[in-house]
Amino acid sequence: MVEQLLPLLPKEIGQAALYAAMFGTLVGAGLWLVGARFSRPLITLVAVSAGAVIGRMVPAWMGWTVNSMAAAVGGAVVLGMSAFLLHRVWVGIGLGVLLTCWAALATWATCHGDAAWTWPAVDASTTVASFGDAIWDGLPERVRTILPYACGGAAMSGFLAALLWPRVAVVLLYSALGASLLVGMGLTAIENGRPEWMNIVPAQTWAQVATLVVIVVFGAMVQWQLSPSPKSSAPNPSPAQPKAD
Repeated sequence: MVEQLLPLLPKEIGQAALYAAMFGTLVGAGLWLVGARFSRPLITLVAVSAGAVIGRMVPAWMGWTVNSMAAAVGGAVVLGMSAFLLHRVWVGIGLGVLLTCWAALATWATCHGDAAWTWPAVDASTTVASFGDAIWDGLPERVRTILPYACGGAAMSGFLAALLWPRVAVVLLYSALGASLLVGMGLTAIENGRPEWMNIVPAQTWAQVATLVVIVVFGAMVQWQLSPSPKSSAPNPSPAQPKAD
């Protein structure tokens, strides 16, 4: 499986990008082990950043005569408040997006056949929509047939898991996200910095899948012990006062 996914990773990256991949590996390790303990602040920070970026770009997209900085501040406030107040919903969205990415990679690994992957060319005229269309058009027919169902089921499963089992969803989100960064960024750094270390990766597909599952389960178990439970975070009732005689 890793051999089929390695062509998707960037090749011959520069020194700065190599250091960035190494830093991403460390960030993944942190999220893998302790991310759930700081879930609400992390999600709020990500939402504020995303809101600022989206708010700054929306006036240009829609042709509005609105100050872009004011729109950025408004977007940051709106998304940041929603992430802080609707933490469970954002966990479900994050877990759904992550499982969607996993489903897309699994669909490619099992259904692409002999087709090779090439990233679309990017120039000054490339937009997000045109880049997405180029990716979709470059996929084999079998992948395009299965991909919407696999990704849709994965997204729905992640969102429903957060609504039904919020604490389980939080630890799974950060354990799986951290493991994804740890493996993806780690393989990128190894392939471009120390390619001989790739020999430590198991050759059999079942061994690679089992190793990834063990990594995710171990991270979830550690974070389950470290993250506060809803009962422990609730305020303790005041002790009963002795009755006067």
